[in-house]
Amino acid sequence: MMHARPVLGALVAAALLLASGCGSSGGDDGAKPAAAAPKPAAAAPATPEVAAPTGPAPTKAAYVRRADRVCLEARGLSQRANEAVTKAFAAKQPTAAADAIDRYMPIFATHIETLKGLRRPKGDQKILAGLIKVMDSQVKALADESKALRDQDDALLQQIGAAQQQELSFAEELGKQYGFKVCGRAV
Repeated sequence: MMHARPVLGALVAAALLLASGCGSSGGDDGAKPAAAAPKPAAAAPATPEVAAPTGPAPTKAAYVRRADRVCLEARGLSQRANEAVTKAFAAKQPTAAADAIDRYMPIFATHIETLKGLRRPKGDQKILAGLIKVMDSQVKALADESKALRDQDDALLQQIGAAQQQELSFAEELGKQYGFKVCGRAV
């Protein structure tokens, strides 16, 4: 029986994981099989404008507002992805859960790339670099989770989930320190 966690929220946490917290799927006892495969994810939402590559660096407040808008979009994506993954787990369909991850992961990755592309204010580079590093690792974790689901490797899924939880705690602290309202903050 699969005991994996819905993942894109780790995304996230993750990302991305940073956008929302990672939920745990308890048992999947008594779940009815899904009538059909989960619906495909919608096209990537429009991302906020990225600051021009020239000119003065934005203020910290302006950067936080821009980044939080991107993270808010990622949080919505994370919630939809977690619903699809949870539904697949409830139906005891690990391959369908992996398919959901594979559909949402590229969209989630575009949000991370948008965050990376935002001009950053001067100072606090360590905190921002730490958040970006956690986000990047969440995308890799999603790819690993998809593979582990397809291989039905419960031990690897648990290992990935534990690492994601640790990274989410780190991201939560960094987000709080920097002053984000959404990025790096659990729901």
